[in-house]
Amino acid sequence: MIKKNITIDNLADLMQKGFAKAEKDTDKKIDNLADLMQKGFAKAEKDTDKKIDNLADLMQKGFAKAEKDTDKKVDDLAVMVQKGFNEVDKHFEQVDKRFNGIDKRLDGMVTKAEMNRRFDGLEDRVLASHQKRIERLEAEAKELRQILAT
Repeated sequence: MIKKNITIDNLADLMQKGFAKAEKDTDKKIDNLADLMQKGFAKAEKDTDKKIDNLADLMQKGFAKAEKDTDKKVDDLAVMVQKGFNEVDKHFEQVDKRFNGIDKRLDGMVTKAEMNRRFDGLEDRVLASHQKRIERLEAEAKELRQILAT
């Protein structure tokens, strides 16, 4: 190994070259770091977009399934309600038949008003008829008393 005498000029020159190399290396490392960060952000953005797209697809499928399930439940409910109305209709048909039977039985019956109309004046006619008979019987009894008294 050869020993050199270092002078201040040599030292300054050496330091200047060292700082230039350090600056160049630092710049290169900063550029590499910037590239690395740019690629990382691009990848993160791409990954995030993919995850958001996947989430959107998942939500769309979920809403479609929920809509389908809701439609089925509404359809099932409509069928149940229709069955209920059909049962009510059957019961009303039976009630209608019973009322028709009652109507037929009532058609042959005389109403209270009709009975009152029929009996109006009957009492007076019966009493008048009895009154005449009673008067005649009293007259005959009077005659019999007179005949027996003689």
